[in-house]
Amino acid sequence: MGTLTALLLFASCASPSVEIRNKPVAGAPAAELAGLDGRSRRVLRQDGLDRLYRSDPSAALKKLDELQKVEPSDERLLALARLCGALGDEVAETDPEFAAGCYLDAARLSFDHALQMSPSGAARDLRLIYNDSCADLACLLQSRRRVRKLHATFKGPIGVHHLNLRTTGAGTIRPGSFDELYAADRIELKHAELERRYNDGIGGVVIGRRPKDQIDDLETRFVPDFGLILHLNATVGFSETGNRAEMIVSDLSRTGSVQVGGRSAPLAGEWTAALAYLYQYAPTPEDGFLGMLRPAKEEGETDLYELTPYQADKIPLIFVHGLMSSPDTWITMIAVLGSDPVLRQNYQPLVFQYPTGYPIIRNAAELRSHLAAYRAMAKARGGGAALDRMVMIGHSMGGILTNIQIRKSGDRVRNMYLNTPIEDLDVGEAQQEKLRRLMVFDYDPSIRRAIFIAAPHRGSDLARNSLGRFGSWLIRLPGDILSTGLSITQLDRLPGLTEFSKNQLTSRPDSIKSLRPDSQFLAKVLELPVNPRVDYHTIAGQADPSDSIADSSDKVVPYWSSHLDDVASERMVAASHVTITGNDDAIEEVRRLLYLHLGKQLPQTAQEEELPEVKPKTRIQLGRPVGR
Repeated sequence: MGTLTALLLFASCASPSVEIRNKPVAGAPAAELAGLDGRSRRVLRQDGLDRLYRSDPSAALKKLDELQKVEPSDERLLALARLCGALGDEVAETDPEFAAGCYLDAARLSFDHALQMSPSGAARDLRLIYNDSCADLACLLQSRRRVRKLHATFKGPIGVHHLNLRTTGAGTIRPGSFDELYAADRIELKHAELERRYNDGIGGVVIGRRPKDQIDDLETRFVPDFGLILHLNATVGFSETGNRAEMIVSDLSRTGSVQVGGRSAPLAGEWTAALAYLYQYAPTPEDGFLGMLRPAKEEGETDLYELTPYQADKIPLIFVHGLMSSPDTWITMIAVLGSDPVLRQNYQPLVFQYPTGYPIIRNAAELRSHLAAYRAMAKARGGGAALDRMVMIGHSMGGILTNIQIRKSGDRVRNMYLNTPIEDLDVGEAQQEKLRRLMVFDYDPSIRRAIFIAAPHRGSDLARNSLGRFGSWLIRLPGDILSTGLSITQLDRLPGLTEFSKNQLTSRPDSIKSLRPDSQFLAKVLELPVNPRVDYHTIAGQADPSDSIADSSDKVVPYWSSHLDDVASERMVAASHVTITGNDDAIEEVRRLLYLHLGKQLPQTAQEEELPEVKPKTRIQLGRPVGR
């Protein structure tokens, strides 16, 4: 049990899951509306309508509206809007058409005040009512498939509304292309310590699941089987006279504002719920563990996956997880970065998923292949300048895979394994091409910045101690270990193998053996030239702050392994190997580097102090630092 517990140090924490609630979750802005219920009842009593409301809510609200027109007051308006929305909630299951009318009444009553964007008082409360009503209306109409119609009429307790659906404009999206819509503040996160990040604005924040068959054919390869989960915002605009209304559903990955009521208004946003909803479909840490132990069983899931629909004007931001892990290790970082409007406007996140039990050389080739396919798709979709400013972030072994993508092999890697040219090997052309794919590679032409987080560039002692040997023993690899179409036995019989290559085949190389500090392959990678157009950076963990930098470690990767001499910057953070991808300082450093990539400075409020560049006077050799 102790050994298995130690092995799990490599893995992420438990995967988030979600529960759809009937009421807003604690801490959500809409949760504050519950405090208006008592005030609303008090208004009913003051106006002598409480008994009528209990027997005939619609009639009571109609009379309350008439009183408001004669003697307007903020308190009565608040009560009227709140009670219309609450009535919609009560009848949504039994009378959805009338419920839609109730939500439209509530939104109409609060619309003008919502646009004021007041930070407090009755106007703010009315904005919360407006936002909540818009979200409820969008979800209700989608559940009844009414959003597929461009025009519909709904009657509420106060008025009749002729609702149109806006289908054009920046960031506008057709809600009918989603098979699920949920209000973001009704989604409760389970098994996740994630901060809910709300951006103030107008409109109801909803998340939508777009099935794969609703996505461009060129793009579907990079979309998970369950589709895409999008951050959306629903607003409703009203004509100054008459009873015309217009619903606008906006894709928050494309726009942060909306033209409504004759003016531009900022859109409300919330980012964590959609990511958690996405990750309930995604591979779990347990899947990542199995991907190390039985990589052949998880091989079919290997791919580069989009988290939002492809946008040609955005820079691809690619996250590569590490050993015994899965893409959910990035959920906190992606949530925080996604809540920044500048980064959201300029970057498109993707995650690379792969079975981590295979040797590093194979997984690096897989990543290279998927990047090439993505680049071809993006070019076909109009990708240009943004595509060729790609940023890649790798954690742990994912940092090594990332490092390989920015280096050029020439003949150096091939010469490690073969004494003869690949074309002279006595195998078919297909096998030769697969061997060439592993051993001969160029820089990725699109990557312009790489960030290594806790990357063991020179290996880790854990890979060769009893724990590492046990983990390696647990891994079960297929006969075609390198995906060449040749078994280990067939490869071993080939003439022209170097002694290094023969030793590798005899030991059945896996990812853990690839991470030994005496790995000749890792040493060779660091000798390969880096694309001069790429800036690369290190973020390393220091689990014990009392350690000197040269002696520090994140409990898995020591500093002597994560350090690179020629990085553009190096940042030490107080974190362990497991926690570093969710560490506040590490995330803020990534955020700084992404701003730097855009030629921008972080907002002053986010820079409490200048981030130091750590460059200790330590000469590094393979295996250990010297000259301490």
